[in-house]
Amino acid sequence: MPPARTVISPVSSQWAHHRPFFPVDGLSLEHFIAVDVHNYLVKMGDLVSR
Repeated sequence: MPPARTVISPVSSQWAHHRPFFPVDGLSLEHFIAVDVHNYLVKMGDLVSR
């Protein structure tokens, strides 16, 4: 398996304008996915609470 950096690097440029605060480089892919899931749940929670 390639290092996480090579997996995430193209994604980081792709999502850079969505989350400029998110330091993608150096983080594991698992953490990246966990943050995505968390953001998704927060969005869903916002929709449900309205």
